[in-house]
Amino acid sequence: MSQRNGDRREPLPTPPAMPFRPFTAEEINQITGCPPKFLDEWMTILGRKEGCGVLGLDDIQTFAVFVAYRYMTEGAPTGRIMATMRSLAMSNLETVRRAIANGISFLAAPEHKWGVRRGVFVTPPDSRLGRALDLAKLLPEFEAAVKRVFPF
Repeated sequence: MSQRNGDRREPLPTPPAMPFRPFTAEEINQITGCPPKFLDEWMTILGRKEGCGVLGLDDIQTFAVFVAYRYMTEGAPTGRIMATMRSLAMSNLETVRRAIANGISFLAAPEHKWGVRRGVFVTPPDSRLGRALDLAKLLPEFEAAVKRVFPF
């Protein structure tokens, strides 16, 4: 691939590699419990990243898979699972932590058939699912799972 520079064609710059090693599929499986048949598809959808010679997902993408798999185990429809995963993956952990600190720890992600729209953080619904899928509950569980896989 190239871009025009006057009459000369130059290659597009290569995106910089991540400054850390991303989580591999095997590590994400251990952290999230997500079965490989879903994990491979979800990693493709989210876009694998390269860092330190390894392809995988970064921290927010891995958390997004963790949350999406939890939605799946709670019986959410596929559209809701995908919308939540994609929307959360477009965020970052700092934003999630800020939302939790402000009491808006539930991601309302719209299902949209023509692409992804960012979700908004809202107060968790007062229901069994609202409590089960509350990011204030899921983030510490995710962090504990990461520490189990990487006990250092």
